[in-house]
Order: sequence, then C-alpha cells, then structure tokens
Amino acid sequence: MSSVVVERNVMVRMRDGLHLATDIYRPVDEDGRQLRPLPVILERTPYDKSGISRSEVTAEDPNPVSRVVLAEFFARHGFVVAVQDCRGRTARKVSFKSMSRKPKMATTRLSGCSSSHGATAESA
Repeated sequence: MSSVVVERNVMVRMRDGLHLATDIYRPVDEDGRQLRPLPVILERTPYDKSGISRSEVTAEDPNPVSRVVLAEFFARHGFVVAVQDCRGRTARKVSFKSMSRKPKMATTRLSGCSSSHGATAESA
C-alpha cells in the first residue's frame, strides 16, 4: 500500500438520528484502488478529530503527534481509520453531555457466547 485516501467531515448517522462528523482514512494500492476487506480502527474524541492526541506521548518521544499523522500511519499499514467528533464538539454542533455522571450498566448477549457481558452506555 503506497498511499492513503482521506474523506473529511463525513456525516455518519447514529441510531438516534444525529450525525457525527467523521474523517475516514483508507489505504489504496499503487493503482489507487481501495483494498477490501480491511480492519477498522474507530476513535471518538471530544478534543477535535484533527487535533493533537495527548495519548501518543512516550518516554522516547515526549512530543505528541496529531490524530491525522497517526491515522495516516495506520492506514498505510492496512487499516481503515475513522476519527469521529463526539456530540457537540467541533464539526458537530449539538449540545455536549459529559460522562461525568456514572453511566448505568447495560448487558448484551453476544452471538456465540453463553454468558452476558457488561457494557457501559449512557441512558436517558
């Protein structure tokens, strides 16, 4: 894979009908064709999807890289990367709800599993 195709501010519809701005990075081959199927990395952030990721600091390199640089790195290595603004942040203008209150625990039955697994979800 030699290059990356980027779609910026793709408005992805959520189950409740709202749309979240998403930048999608896809690897392409030497002829510009998109390869399929590929694994996907999804990052949702309240801190601006094109900004600096504070989580990418290491002891060897204390200077963080931007989410754009990081997404392009993973796309060049065979992943589709989707970086999405949370509700009410940057390109998506709706009210933002912090998860400062404790979310209620929800359970879901996973296909092929014999037990329920907990998942956190905000409930109204």
